[in-house]
Amino acid sequence: MPLPWSLRPWRTVDGRPVAEDPATSTRTLAATTPSRRRRRSGAALAGAVAVAVLAVLGIGLLLLTRDGGDSTAGDGGSPAPGNVEPSTPEASRSSTSPGAPTAEELEEFARTYVATASADPDAGFDYLTEEYQAASPDYRQFWGSIKNPRISEVSGDPDAMTATYTYSYSQPGQGRRSEVVTLNLVQSDDGLRIASASAAPAG
Repeated sequence: MPLPWSLRPWRTVDGRPVAEDPATSTRTLAATTPSRRRRRSGAALAGAVAVAVLAVLGIGLLLLTRDGGDSTAGDGGSPAPGNVEPSTPEASRSSTSPGAPTAEELEEFARTYVATASADPDAGFDYLTEEYQAASPDYRQFWGSIKNPRISEVSGDPDAMTATYTYSYSQPGQGRRSEVVTLNLVQSDDGLRIASASAAPAG
């Protein structure tokens, strides 16, 4: 049953009081209420999205800062792989290639060679390069005939790669002889080898 006009709510239209139909007011209120709720929900959603974005940015910044610190302090201050200092040519040669023999090493080689060749001519023959072996057909015969070789002087020259020694030895029917021998040496993968030799009577 409709309300009497005296009990109906009034509103003003163009400065004149107008009775308002409760049904119309109810519909108007019902229509406006969801709109307000949607606006409040949208604002809340936008705020939540903003908070989530800020949280993600903060976590990313924290991880980036931590990773940057670990790369320099975690390894005790050692340089990163991209900043490794190159080695000098001198360091590379000293670690990868053998050095030239010293004078002492050349002298020791001469002593060892004479002792080996006089005791075992076949073993002494292996001290020669292949070319010098081919040029020494009487090698085993000579070293097999000498006895009691003694070196009195020896000197090495690393620049010329030579070892010079004065020695004496005995041969059957010839007595004792003294000679000055110079060995011309080369460096091979297996060590020093005799490329050639010259001998002259000792003065």
